[in-house]
Amino acid sequence: MNCAVIIAEYNPFHRGHQWQIQQLRQQGYDHIAVIMSGCFVQRGAPALFHKTIRSYMALQGGADLIIELPLPYACATAQRFAFGGVALADAMGCASALCFGSECGDLQQLNQAVSVLQSSALHDALAPYLAQGLTFAKARSLAVAELASPEVAALLEEPNNILGIEYLLQLQQL
Repeated sequence: MNCAVIIAEYNPFHRGHQWQIQQLRQQGYDHIAVIMSGCFVQRGAPALFHKTIRSYMALQGGADLIIELPLPYACATAQRFAFGGVALADAMGCASALCFGSECGDLQQLNQAVSVLQSSALHDALAPYLAQGLTFAKARSLAVAELASPEVAALLEEPNNILGIEYLLQLQQL
């Protein structure tokens, strides 16, 4: 079975999401499962539409199966959201691929950020910025810019890039 899994909020489902599903079909995926947040989305905000409406829209848009991402993951940080989604995809036992959107649209760039975030040098580069009282996000961005480049650091400023990086990090934990 050739099954692609998309982790999404679909808040709301739109033509870009439908295009993503169509692209997966064109790439030869027979089945498309979506792991979707329920009535609440990241940061605890209520979804614009009820989960049943969003699920119906996704099914009409070409998805075959919708699985609800449990609330503790759906309303959590990007790291927990990614953990919950990737763990569910893995538990399905039939996922051939994980698909997600990002602002940069470049898997190589996202993997470059993953490499830097996993490097042993990150902790040492991060410490002086944290000692200055900077937020973790700002300190991490500066440390990544120092270790890689400002372009790689800029990836950490866009929400879908951040989620994509977290998915890739979680996939390596399997």
